[in-house]
Amino acid sequence: MKHKLTYLPYSSPDSCRPRLEYFRKLTAAPPEDDLDLPKDDAVADGNYRVLGLDPPETDRVVVHVYKTTAEPLKACVYGRYEGGKARLLGRCVEIGPIAYRLPVKVDRDGLISLAVRFSIPGDLAEGGKGYVALAAYDGKEPASAGGVRRVRRPACNDPYRQDREEVETEYIPFDCAGEAFQRLVFSSCSPKDDLRKWADASGLETAETYFGEAGSVIVVGVPPGLDLNTTGGSAKVMRDTPHSGDGTVNPDYLVNLINPKKPATRGRGGARNLGENGKGKRGIDPRSYLGELGVSDACDPQKTDRNLEPLRVTVIDSGADTDVNRHLWEDTAYRQRKRTEYIRPWHLGYDFIRHDYEPEDENGHGTYVAAILQAQYRAARPLEVIHMKTFGPGGISSFFGALVSIYEAIAVGSRVIHTSWGIYGQEAPEALTCAVRAAARRGIFLVASAGNDHEDLNKEAQWPAAYAEGMSEHVLTVASYWYEDFYPTADAEKLRRAPFSNYGAGRVSLAAFLTAGAPRIGTGEPYFPTGTSFSAPIVTGLLLDWLADNPRGTLAEFRDTYCHHSPKLEPEITGGWYLPLDHSRVLLT
Repeated sequence: MKHKLTYLPYSSPDSCRPRLEYFRKLTAAPPEDDLDLPKDDAVADGNYRVLGLDPPETDRVVVHVYKTTAEPLKACVYGRYEGGKARLLGRCVEIGPIAYRLPVKVDRDGLISLAVRFSIPGDLAEGGKGYVALAAYDGKEPASAGGVRRVRRPACNDPYRQDREEVETEYIPFDCAGEAFQRLVFSSCSPKDDLRKWADASGLETAETYFGEAGSVIVVGVPPGLDLNTTGGSAKVMRDTPHSGDGTVNPDYLVNLINPKKPATRGRGGARNLGENGKGKRGIDPRSYLGELGVSDACDPQKTDRNLEPLRVTVIDSGADTDVNRHLWEDTAYRQRKRTEYIRPWHLGYDFIRHDYEPEDENGHGTYVAAILQAQYRAARPLEVIHMKTFGPGGISSFFGALVSIYEAIAVGSRVIHTSWGIYGQEAPEALTCAVRAAARRGIFLVASAGNDHEDLNKEAQWPAAYAEGMSEHVLTVASYWYEDFYPTADAEKLRRAPFSNYGAGRVSLAAFLTAGAPRIGTGEPYFPTGTSFSAPIVTGLLLDWLADNPRGTLAEFRDTYCHHSPKLEPEITGGWYLPLDHSRVLLT
């Protein structure tokens, strides 16, 4: 019985999802065929499969091969020509990685068709549950949606050097869809899990690694043009079958402070001043709205008693202004003896963009978040703020930096983790879920901003904000409210959710005022950024202030102590809870 050859249509380079042909039943004997392919190559020995391709319109075909085994396979591409036998194009290759690009130069003169023949790795031929999948492109492959440059320094550099000399730059491309870097993240929140063996078995090149006491993260590069989802699927199957452990695989998501729904798109600046943009009304003087504010003094940290045990918070953001506003952070710098891979005593935090211990803010967002947070804290216990800079000047962060920052916050004993950012998706990123749960098991609270896209998070989830639904004892998600006509008053009839704020009863815990004063990056002048990014630190700072005197307190007790109900908010915010102005340091007359 002769084998009926399956022909694979070429994938479109304009689509980020390839047209794949899967080979799943791999225990059967090799198919009989009449293609008259050469038998003198290694692929012809043992078990193999054959796939056909129509003649291309260009002289270059690229075959993408995905497999779910660490065992190599061999692949050859043949051309079938008029009046002659099929002949090998190029050379046969041995494919070790779970995702591989096989480019082939094609002589199209008299070409009838192409055939791809590949061997079946032994563990799949013996009844494994994996597969081999192929896609093909006629000349042009999917292109990157962009990329970012980061500064790298030689590993031998003294970690305490604070010079800004750029030693080396590294370009990291985005994937075709502009949703992730062209990399995968292998992660585990089980310290005993041997993640390195899994990453090594994938055959993909390791880009970054982290091995902490609470979890591990490894980033591997995926060749340009290859689909991250298919590669990640192959990695997951490989983990589930021959390997053990609880590791997860995710794309190295792009996290965008300004455009979380279109992460590869750069937005305008890190924050907007209330005076520059307030519900379409321009030219409003924030001081006339909020009263006369002593912003610089208000954001200075409270003088505390160094004999008391410090309270620690990790802010995962764009760093802090280390030039003009450096004095604001020096009294709250991390002072403990414990060193980790990314956190050092007497340093402000870590810069994942420039790879040093000086998290210099390059867009303002982190500076405003940290200043607003510190303005709320007035307890006697010393406050230590750890600035983990994962966002660069374009407001883009890697998923790797966010995950590592959570594990580092656990390692140094942070009481609260602050995240004024989010990733959209109906399903929560498995690695982020694992990290947040690891923090929760250690009694760490996470405060997240709800987001500024006017979305119902019950319909379009953003993470980590949406964790508040199933982890309400550990995660607090904050929306923004305001008073109509830009007039702050205790009149509940005028209180509304801010027009831009995300919402969703169950997934949004409470609302806080839409702005607070902060020193502007680069000048120190009063600035009033608006958004849930800046409502959230009002809550974080007050929560820390409360925890200083109530170290065993719960989020429910904190809410009951400070928050009020608003019937106007109840359909959109859990219980209609909001933090009144008189319980926060927003109005500082």
